[in-house]
Amino acid sequence: MEKAWTFCRGGFALAAVVFLGVGMVRTHKIYEADSDFGVLVFERISEVQLVEYATYSGVYAQNGRMLRHDWAVQQDGKQKCPT
Repeated sequence: MEKAWTFCRGGFALAAVVFLGVGMVRTHKIYEADSDFGVLVFERISEVQLVEYATYSGVYAQNGRMLRHDWAVQQDGKQKCPT
């Protein structure tokens, strides 16, 4: 029984490392909300940045696209979380 628990712990640890690795490599297209002349301007960001932007309400979904506010990327230091 002890070997089964060791195997399960090892499997969960391996799965966690794989998920973290995939999250660090995967990128997403984020479009600018206020683009000039209707031109779609986008930037590729990592999932880590996506989580940070979404936490501070800098990224939102609209019509199947993720849009970013301009103030989400300003370097004003730490900001309060809106929640």
